[in-house]
Amino acid sequence: MSVFLRGLQLRLRALLRRAAVEQDLDEEIRQHLELEAQKYSDEGFEPEEARRRAALNFGSVDAAKEAHRDHRGTRLVEDAIADARFAMRTLARNPLLSAAAILTLALGIGANTAIFSVVNAVLLRLLPYPHADQLVMLSEDNPERGWVHADVAPANYLDWKERVRSFADVAAFESGGGATLGGAGEPQRIS
Repeated sequence: MSVFLRGLQLRLRALLRRAAVEQDLDEEIRQHLELEAQKYSDEGFEPEEARRRAALNFGSVDAAKEAHRDHRGTRLVEDAIADARFAMRTLARNPLLSAAAILTLALGIGANTAIFSVVNAVLLRLLPYPHADQLVMLSEDNPERGWVHADVAPANYLDWKERVRSFADVAAFESGGGATLGGAGEPQRIS
């Protein structure tokens, strides 16, 4: 079995059988302390002094357990589960506040969804035509009269249609009341 799969197997076991893994860790630390105490006993120390020296040499048991838990690589998931449990207990303790928070979130998400749907339909989504990203709108400017992006005069449109070769085709529409575009699919009314 590869090292990766073995590590994954150990992490899953640590998540799914946490009590057993913690019990194994406690047993391993206990055995380590006993072996260390036995070493000091063999050197001639009294059993109580040997256990004390083994504990001092080992250091903090809680710190060793935390370091082992961090090394397992499941800390993020364990913390997320603990946070979710805490959140559920908190919500259950204060149902009125919970209902208000959930309602506020639901309204906010609904409003954002509705606004995005409109923006997507109007601004983001391309028109349903082949090469819709190549459509352009031509207009005229007349600084003397203060016109900016004004409708093209019919005579100018006819000249452009006849002479302009930069575009595949030129078409006209009246911008005041919107227009109906036709092409592939059903005609669509746009403003």
